Amino acid sequence: MGAEVAAVVVTYNSERHVGALLDSLPAAFGDVPYVTVVVDNGSTDGTLALLRGRGDCTVVESVNDGYGAGMNRAVRHAPETSAVLVLNPDVELDAEAVPRMLKVLRRPGVGVVVPRTREEDGSLSPTLRRTPTVARAGGLSFTGLPMLAERIDDPREYRTERTVDWAVGAIWLVDRACYDELGGFDESYFLYSEETDFALRAWDRGWASVYTPEAGGMHVGVPRARATRRTRCRC
Repeated sequence: MGAEVAAVVVTYNSERHVGALLDSLPAAFGDVPYVTVVVDNGSTDGTLALLRGRGDCTVVESVNDGYGAGMNRAVRHAPETSAVLVLNPDVELDAEAVPRMLKVLRRPGVGVVVPRTREEDGSLSPTLRRTPTVARAGGLSFTGLPMLAERIDDPREYRTERTVDWAVGAIWLVDRACYDELGGFDESYFLYSEETDFALRAWDRGWASVYTPEAGGMHVGVPRARATRRTRCRC
């Protein structure tokens, strides 16, 4: 049986985290057949040595041309599958996360599915977002009203499945037809905002983004201030 899902990862000096991600995938996929492609964007630590020694993923060495470009390259090196699982190297998936997300993705018109994500300490990671606007860019700062902010922090909003404007792209299950229709990620975004652009373009073409609390994962992450234009991923 061929792979149903291609798990794609972009690494950049991700030696500390990517091993744990790859270790979590067998239980996360359960009975779903999959392949894993990791594109390394010029790591200078031990990431490549770690990846080459595993044998459970295809490793593609790349130049430093951005996160979205790296993701698109990973998809090109993967076999044709019905879905693409976009993963940051600093996440870990819970058991059966992928079949639970696939159940949602198979509904007509669903282009992206995102799980409930927690921080390293187990607390909720607020990954859901409203469409960015000028008003929302300063809504919370100037008014103090969370409902006017782009980020959705209210834990009650994460209790049930719902359609969302967009969500942080650390763990995304994407319908391959949706990905192909959009031409993948816009590579003019070097780092960050590529998932915002993708989700909003998908919505314009009739593809919804859906959050499900039935699937889960952990995202270690780092403060945004540490990211620079020479950084390749969110880890």
